[in-house]
Amino acid sequence: MKLLHKRQTAHGCILGLFVFLLGRVLGRRNTMIERAVSLPEPDQPAPDADWSDVELPAEDAASPPTLNSSESAPLADDLLLQAEAVLFIATEPLDYPTLARALDLPPEAVPGVVAALRERFAGRGIRLQELAGRLQLVSAPEAGPTVERFLGGSQPSRLSAAALEVLAIVAYRQPLTRTQVEAIRGVDSSGVMRSLLARDLIHEVGRSEALGRPILYATSPQFLHLFGIESLDDLPPFAHERLDASDQ
Repeated sequence: MKLLHKRQTAHGCILGLFVFLLGRVLGRRNTMIERAVSLPEPDQPAPDADWSDVELPAEDAASPPTLNSSESAPLADDLLLQAEAVLFIATEPLDYPTLARALDLPPEAVPGVVAALRERFAGRGIRLQELAGRLQLVSAPEAGPTVERFLGGSQPSRLSAAALEVLAIVAYRQPLTRTQVEAIRGVDSSGVMRSLLARDLIHEVGRSEALGRPILYATSPQFLHLFGIESLDDLPPFAHERLDASDQ
């Protein structure tokens, strides 16, 4: 308060001297000049008072950019367009790192792009399918009859009971070997598994560490497409203890 009072007194003295000199030059009375200039009262804040505690209006504060702004929306649309084009021309399912390199994005940004694409494809004739971290564009399962009719029905759409049984075992217990499948079924399954391999419903994914290192099998992206699901998580729940009991 003392410092503020000193500043007010100094400003008052300077302004008073200016008024006095101006009155001398113009030949006017000091009282008339003082009315026009209006010196600040001691109780009033000085011209250089601290205004740091005064809040600015909301419109004066610069707001940070957001993803929903009009400037970033075209960029997001262009990014989704590029991602859709890359997935469309890919001859095989793409993993996340490959898609990130194609779009020149950091890997952690790809899940957001995938989620946005799935939202965009909702209600359309294509779907974004994922299996084991690999992405692929497929036709919507609702359009299956129309697609089959367009293709002339050349591909058989029915599976035998044995093929469905083996396919279910592989789907819920993958990866597993042919010997493990046969142990669950109780019969030879080599012919059925060859048929499923030929139709690209199962595929080889590696080798077991067991004696002889037998081949491990798992379901393929074609399996998801045939049954109209996006990932193995969409399979209906199954009591695995039934299969475990049959192994004994």
